[in-house]
Amino acid sequence: MAEPATGDSISTVDVEPGSAVLRGLDVARYGFAIWSPDRRLIYCNSSFADFYSAAAAILQPGITYRNFLTALTESGEIIREPDPAQWLEHMLHDFGMPQMISHSFADGRSLEISQDVDPSGNVTMTVNDVTVVRRGERALRRAKEIAETADQTKSRFLRAANHDLRQPLATLKI
Repeated sequence: MAEPATGDSISTVDVEPGSAVLRGLDVARYGFAIWSPDRRLIYCNSSFADFYSAAAAILQPGITYRNFLTALTESGEIIREPDPAQWLEHMLHDFGMPQMISHSFADGRSLEISQDVDPSGNVTMTVNDVTVVRRGERALRRAKEIAETADQTKSRFLRAANHDLRQPLATLKI
């Protein structure tokens, strides 16, 4: 592949299969996929396929976004709203809207997905495994709840102890 001329950005240069750009994306730990405006997969790296292992076999250029989501829904790998059809329609409706969404998986993983749209209408999705972060957040919430319960228990004890100490003194009018 030719190097970009001075002043050109990498986005103006065609990326050929096997190019350094695609090899670099393929080893990234973040999932990366590009979908065409007609919702067909143009490219995804190996991390994207690994994150969605239930659909990995069908993640080939040309697959529709609907077929990808249907494979996820039918696999049971992804935890979605109680009604799979409603989840599917919601995801299809939101396709192409710049946003951050989260997916929770039956195995406990949590993925954060960012969607961005380029000027030609292609949708770029980046996927990051945030499982460790989510577990840390849950642990902090639990620790906060335990600390609040302990604080309430301590306050009740001190109120009772204060009352028990003042009662005899009040009788003696001290």
